[in-house]
Amino acid sequence: MKKIVLTLIILFTPILTFGAERFLAIGGGYSNGMGADISFGYSRLNPVYPFSVSAGVGYFYQTDPGNAEDARKVFINDNEGGDIEESGSNIILGADIGYMFWTNQNLSLDLYGGPRYVFYRANFSYQGDNEEFTVKYDTPGLGFGVKGEVAVTPTVKLIGKVGLEYYLPSKLYGHGKFTYNPYDKDDN
Repeated sequence: MKKIVLTLIILFTPILTFGAERFLAIGGGYSNGMGADISFGYSRLNPVYPFSVSAGVGYFYQTDPGNAEDARKVFINDNEGGDIEESGSNIILGADIGYMFWTNQNLSLDLYGGPRYVFYRANFSYQGDNEEFTVKYDTPGLGFGVKGEVAVTPTVKLIGKVGLEYYLPSKLYGHGKFTYNPYDKDDN
């Protein structure tokens, strides 16, 4: 195994070092809630191949993480009263391979895509009813889209991205040991 890893490092080191541009990107956006992300990678791996590789992490806060009444029915089986307070968050890990398909002096457009993994948490609190629980799931997915870059200075670029992400159906874990499965196989 060590020989394979060493061989891959030796084979790909010239690609990553010959003309590659390193980058660090910090941004904000919307993914079922406002959030921020940070990514790093290499673009324009060499002059002949307009590919890029990157990895990143994002955090998105949600004020409306789902239907609180349905969550209480599924995980507590008791639909009493109480004023509802709810919040949620997504932490998304991702890696992308990009391909620059159009460029001019100050603007370039890339297609990108790669694997994702999301950590979702939603907290539901029923004030006056003394009920509070967290629903959570972790699941893999895929993302793809188009990214545009405009050079502001030689070292600073303004980046805009539009993309879609798909995550596999996953079991929801909730109150106590109860779970909700997307295939009608609830454990409660």
